[in-house]
Amino acid sequence: MEISPEDRSPQTPKNKPETKIDRLEVLAGLRKYVQQGNVLLLGKPGSGKSTVLERFRWELALEALAEGDRPIPILVQLRSDRSIVQAICAEFRQAKLKVSPEDVDDLLLDGKLLLLLDGANEIPSQQRRQELQLFRDENRDTPMIFTTRDLALGGSLGIEKKLEMCALTKTQMEEFVGKHLPQHEDLLLRQLRDRLREIAETPLLLKMMCEVFESTGEIPQSKGELFQKFDWRYDEIKGITPVSDDFRRFKSDLLQQLAFVMLQGDSQQSTDGFVTINRDRAEGILECWLRDRGVLDAPTKAKEWLEDLLEHHLLQVAAKPEEIEFHHQLFQEYYAGRALLKLFDEKHQDAIDDERFKHFYLNYFKWTEPLAFMLSLLGDEVQAVRVVRLALEVDLMLGARLAGEVKREFQKQTVGLVDGLDVPGWLKVELLGEVRSNEGIPRLLKFVEDSDSDVRIRVANALGAIGSEAANYELFKLVADSDSHVRWSVADTLGKIGDKAGIHGLLKLIEDSDSYVR
Repeated sequence: MEISPEDRSPQTPKNKPETKIDRLEVLAGLRKYVQQGNVLLLGKPGSGKSTVLERFRWELALEALAEGDRPIPILVQLRSDRSIVQAICAEFRQAKLKVSPEDVDDLLLDGKLLLLLDGANEIPSQQRRQELQLFRDENRDTPMIFTTRDLALGGSLGIEKKLEMCALTKTQMEEFVGKHLPQHEDLLLRQLRDRLREIAETPLLLKMMCEVFESTGEIPQSKGELFQKFDWRYDEIKGITPVSDDFRRFKSDLLQQLAFVMLQGDSQQSTDGFVTINRDRAEGILECWLRDRGVLDAPTKAKEWLEDLLEHHLLQVAAKPEEIEFHHQLFQEYYAGRALLKLFDEKHQDAIDDERFKHFYLNYFKWTEPLAFMLSLLGDEVQAVRVVRLALEVDLMLGARLAGEVKREFQKQTVGLVDGLDVPGWLKVELLGEVRSNEGIPRLLKFVEDSDSDVRIRVANALGAIGSEAANYELFKLVADSDSHVRWSVADTLGKIGDKAGIHGLLKLIEDSDSYVR
């Protein structure tokens, strides 16, 4: 974990970073900074933010039991549509302790609580966001740790101290694979080579890849294919269990429909999707879908198959027992992406008409991950290029992100769209870094000799974001850059990558003339 880039100095080549970057084991970092006020922990989907909070709560609880007179750690899921005080009461109730809202207020006033608030990006409504802000304002002396996957989704909540979960280094990935698949380690790593970061850069994705490879002996070609193979082999991976008749034939379609409708959300608040949903409403969604397909006794099948999904597949009961949710938000987004793919296969008007597609999907941040999943599975090059072109018309960073999500054989075309944009050099470098594709490397190299050191710094960051062997090789060339700020950026990037090959580049910088680089 490290201090978020937003807590560093302005990104200008004329100023060295004013804040020393701390890289800490994540729990040690939380302990250090939570004493200084509210903390916001950022991390990619599947990076382990929720697991970190659960582990931290467990450690704090043990310490409180052993030493006494410690704040009580309370874990609150922000995706639930209830107030913070109600959620705290519910946590006590799960522990068989009856606590009223008045009791919670007393505990807060007496400094007896430490709050771990998970999923700021999943707060279900603007009303709940406003209530959370008011709660923070009224309880400024209560230590709180928030998690979020993206500042663009949940905002920073006005929290100054932002910590960021670092991506797994290549060495950590290799160690993970060796621990989980010791009998296949060499074969798997040899096949993946420098694609580990592309497919499985977080613990959740890496664990899924190990399970898929152990089951199939095959390497997924993209994140979308990883989820697809995991879906297909889920029974084999988790063990076959007795389920209702025909459930296995329909289970993926049921999850796609449920995920799609949940992400659509409320028509009155179209910017927000639902992360949790009332169980009765979920049954109604599945019943309508089954009836439309001529399934006999749709109401009974909807109830039976929803129960099977909860007991044996990727749905679970949410914090509120009358609500359900996907095991992880990424699964919801994957199945919503599969539903989008169906729209293309069926040549649905919302997918084929440019303006409708931009209006309903490209225009909303909540569809970014499902669109990325959809493009990684879309086999029609013409449609894939069209989607990226439309995305660039809506938002340049969105288009760049999606350009790198299409199938690898289509990326020459989509990255070419990004490279052909009439934008300033510094922005084009940023966009090519967002693509995260080897196709972007030769296009980035055009800027290595740029007269503006700020552009060269951005090139170093972009090559680091790609993270492949080819990108790293080109990154090493910037070790000898004439500007110390560029060399500092190269050192920082090589440290993040954590590749053994990067050590050679770092060793060259040990005797750098600039003390900050050293």
